[in-house]
Amino acid sequence: AVGSRDGTIQLFEINANKIAVPAELGERFEPGADAITVKNTWSAQPNLQQLAFEPQGNQLAVLSSNRLQLWNFQTAQLVWELNLQGRAEAFALSPDGMIAIAGTFINNDTKLVEQNSIHLWNIRTQKQQHALPGHHLPVTVLTYSPDGYWLASGSADNTVKLWDTTQGNLKHTLTSHQ
Repeated sequence: AVGSRDGTIQLFEINANKIAVPAELGERFEPGADAITVKNTWSAQPNLQQLAFEPQGNQLAVLSSNRLQLWNFQTAQLVWELNLQGRAEAFALSPDGMIAIAGTFINNDTKLVEQNSIHLWNIRTQKQQHALPGHHLPVTVLTYSPDGYWLASGSADNTVKLWDTTQGNLKHTLTSHQ
């Protein structure tokens, strides 16, 4: 899938039988005309930042600065939308249906601004599970372990934090990463 700033998303289908593998290193790769085809095109929100397929492969998650959407990419139908009270910087999808979103958000309960925090959402229930504060500068990358138990967050504060996603607890901080 490819997304653009204007909100257009294109899903491509690759026919492996039509792609020639380069014979030598450095040779230019040029697939045949029918090797890659556009399977579907639709319009999501503008200012796309990140795309990711959910682990089961049925939906495509689309992040803009203040909205996360889940699309059924076969039908180009919007399945779920989360309007964020703030600005998102990064997100990750877990194997078990959780979404981690990092950014600066307004807490709906306290009305306080939570800078550089991570929020864990359950896709199925559409409920927030945990808020994970702790970074001093923006979180730039998030990734889940294959079992979904751990979440690693990397930040401009030169730390990587490892979180227990079941309890929402910080377990380790790795420092001096640049």
